[in-house]
Amino acid sequence: MASQILKVMRASQQTIAVAESCTGGLIAVSMSDIPGASNSFLGAIVAYTESAKIDLLGVNEDIIKKFGVVSEEVASFMAQGALQKFASTWAISTTGYSGPTGGSVYAPLGTLCIAVSGPLGTISRRYLLQNLSRKQHQEKSCELVFKLFLKILTNKSPF
Repeated sequence: MASQILKVMRASQQTIAVAESCTGGLIAVSMSDIPGASNSFLGAIVAYTESAKIDLLGVNEDIIKKFGVVSEEVASFMAQGALQKFASTWAISTTGYSGPTGGSVYAPLGTLCIAVSGPLGTISRRYLLQNLSRKQHQEKSCELVFKLFLKILTNKSPF
């Protein structure tokens, strides 16, 4: 899917940036593995901690306190922060609990929140990916954010 995304973006002269937490750079690796990625892929911030989300992406600390670090609201702010930092056309983000520990009452282990931000605004989604290993959770997280973004790019927009 990363190659499909970059092909569409290259053809339309659009750019993308990434803000990752639970995927730990896997999205960036997936994109940078594609020859010619630098035409569209501007870069990524792996903001693994709360302080990194606040300091590097401008996520408001009050939003984290109110909704939790793994929430659609935080994912949205992460994507918007990456959009601004890289001055890209689009940005995507992930935050979640991949396990084997973590989670809360409101965001149990396996929770994933993703967001896409760009010219159409910002959209987020929440998933519960249960019974997956840490690696499987990261891979499924990449797949889900790529699917959402590809729908938006190919005008099958969920907006």
